[in-house]
Amino acid sequence: MRSDSSKRHVTVLACLVICLVALALSTSKAEAHARLVASEPAAGTALTIAPEAIALSFSEEIVPDSLTVQITSPDGEVTDLAPEVQSTTSAKADMPVDSTAGTWIVRWSVISATDGHGSSGYIPFSVGTGRAPTSGATSADDANWADLLARGLWLLVLTAILVAAISAPVSWGVLALLALLSIILPLLQSGADLSNRSVVLQIAAGGLAAASCLVTGALHRRGRWIAIALWLIAMAGLAASGHAEGSDRPGLAIIITGVHLILALTWTALLAALAIRRSPNLQSRTAVERFSWLLIVGVGVLILAGIALAAVHVPGQQALRTTTYGSIVLWKQIAVGLAIALGAANLIVVRPWVRTGDAAAPIARQSHWIIRAEALALIAAVLFGAALTQTSPPARTVLTTVASPLHLVDQTTSAAGLAVNLSGAITMTSDDHLVVTVQDADGQPVSDLQRIIVAVAQDGSGDADRFDAIQTASSPDQWTFSALRLPYPANWSLEVTVRRAGVEDAIAPFSLDTTSWFAEAPRSSTRSWEPITGPVSAIVLVLLALTVLVGGWWYLRRSGPIQPAIGAVIVVALVAIAAGFAIQAVQRTSIRTPDHDMVIPTDVSVEQGEQLFVMLCATCHGPAGQGLDQLTPEHQHGSGTSLIDPATKQRSDGDLYWVLSNGQPATDMPAYDVALTDQDRWNLIAYLRTLQRDAESDSVE
Repeated sequence: MRSDSSKRHVTVLACLVICLVALALSTSKAEAHARLVASEPAAGTALTIAPEAIALSFSEEIVPDSLTVQITSPDGEVTDLAPEVQSTTSAKADMPVDSTAGTWIVRWSVISATDGHGSSGYIPFSVGTGRAPTSGATSADDANWADLLARGLWLLVLTAILVAAISAPVSWGVLALLALLSIILPLLQSGADLSNRSVVLQIAAGGLAAASCLVTGALHRRGRWIAIALWLIAMAGLAASGHAEGSDRPGLAIIITGVHLILALTWTALLAALAIRRSPNLQSRTAVERFSWLLIVGVGVLILAGIALAAVHVPGQQALRTTTYGSIVLWKQIAVGLAIALGAANLIVVRPWVRTGDAAAPIARQSHWIIRAEALALIAAVLFGAALTQTSPPARTVLTTVASPLHLVDQTTSAAGLAVNLSGAITMTSDDHLVVTVQDADGQPVSDLQRIIVAVAQDGSGDADRFDAIQTASSPDQWTFSALRLPYPANWSLEVTVRRAGVEDAIAPFSLDTTSWFAEAPRSSTRSWEPITGPVSAIVLVLLALTVLVGGWWYLRRSGPIQPAIGAVIVVALVAIAAGFAIQAVQRTSIRTPDHDMVIPTDVSVEQGEQLFVMLCATCHGPAGQGLDQLTPEHQHGSGTSLIDPATKQRSDGDLYWVLSNGQPATDMPAYDVALTDQDRWNLIAYLRTLQRDAESDSVE
């Protein structure tokens, strides 16, 4: 009997390996979502004249009829374009004839011909303004809640089918329902589009899972291994239909995905099979111990496969922290960690009772509830995994905004006994503002100002754009208006009218030449996992986490039999404490850049650094570097990162210099290597260190 059982095990594993290898070898590289890899013009580009057409290039073959392209003009008018597919991965659409100056936004959506998943995005660019619009995200996933729920339910159905095979016999009604759902759910997600290889694989996987149900119902325990073999082959097909196709080495990624998927669902199914039993037999010492050690090995392989997949699909630390896909990965790890903690509780606490033969009914019930809790945690992890299959992994190639050389405006004109100053630091972004300051003959602010009216006209043109400047809350003597009021490079005439109560208006003329003001084109950057560095405290925290886990394990082993419920609480608490130490250790680390070992030179000017910070950085990072959120008035981007937090303080001078020079890809932090000289960048870093020291002194006081 034992020999026959071993032969069946070998046969099942051989079938699985053959299927995985065959699917891996038959796979060509694809993205498993049709990403936009290039466009003309690129997102965030500032053009002098309008392009004749919009060109789009995708990472994989697209369904031609699914491609839609819309363009929004500067005045908000939306036009549907007629894209012409140039090849299986590229298309072109003609621009509207009337291409006025301003910011244009191209919105596209498409369905992948490989897996049937939808993607969409937008491409902002400007025409004739000389200023680059915020580039923002250029690609997004079209997955909706219905697709996420269908995929999550399908994975749970596949898990239930394995539970049925393990727990046979099962009623025909249950098996028929599972078989029906295993076929219908993938059809609901894919729409039965048989032109997509990925869709065909998913439908085939559903059919094999349904066949597994039929074998279970017809042969009961005699057909258990046949049913399990069909289920494993179905999982191999499912592994070949997802994001693994988009990796650099799709064959290897499919094999790792298959191993990860099979182990995850098998773990969940085995626990579910135990959880649904009314009276689990804890007296079977041999079965429990064999199952426990097999589970330990399987979970170890599962964790290693999960880490490998995360490294494949998440291109670096920034993508893990800042993208939807990365956030789901982290939540999935929390659910898996909870399941491991509960499993460890059963392994450490319950096994002594089994060995001594004292596993009475109360102990059995407590252990049973721990198994149910572990199963629920795994079900949550499976649902997070389903969300990952429907969410596009972060793109490796992203855009980095490049700051343009700084244009300083500082003109003063006398009018009716007043000194009217026009100033600004123009960086060629949508945040640029010009500031009007009015002082009396003694250089004192004028307190009775009612309005500042600005008239802007191009030289030689009689038409002027008149508008009111806005008084700033922090400095009542300063009035601002957007530099976008000078919509394109030209010679501009400005008239600033100063209106006071009971006094004749004072009119101050200015002239600005913006013919040389142009924005730099965004830069393509590749994200990847980078080496990290950290202080000694990070190493100490890691050692503390390991000490808590090892010490807790030693204590539970030495303390003798303990109530399973109490033991589970202790184990979960120990894991939570260790995780807290580990998280704090990670928070103390930072990416080690190529400039890590550089230090601030001795000839820096903190004063010049402060001036640059006020002009370039305070808009997003706050006047004291504390960061600004998106609700802050006049702050047009997302949350501005704090520069005085512990994580930034511990970064080396060279790391900060590298980030300032090269920017942060896929964020609003631009690269300043073109806009600022080497000396200017070091002046900024020196002033930033001053802000950090001041913040530390304030916190001590």
